[in-house]
Amino acid sequence: MSNVLHIETDDDFDSFLKENKDKLIVVDFFATWCGPCKKIAPAFEALSADRSALYVKVDVDKLEVSKSQHFASMLH
Repeated sequence: MSNVLHIETDDDFDSFLKENKDKLIVVDFFATWCGPCKKIAPAFEALSADRSALYVKVDVDKLEVSKSQHFASMLH
């Protein structure tokens, strides 16, 4: 069973961050067309077994997280 939460909206991402501000959060910003993203996906799923952190996946093509969170390194 996967412990990875898939965030679908910008509002959900913002809410998740606020609700869990005191916890360690590991976010996989990915794109479905990205080869390296596909390669790392199984390892990310395996890491999610470590319950000391929260694991989240965000599809950068569906959400505007890069703009709303000011992540300059995420360019399309």
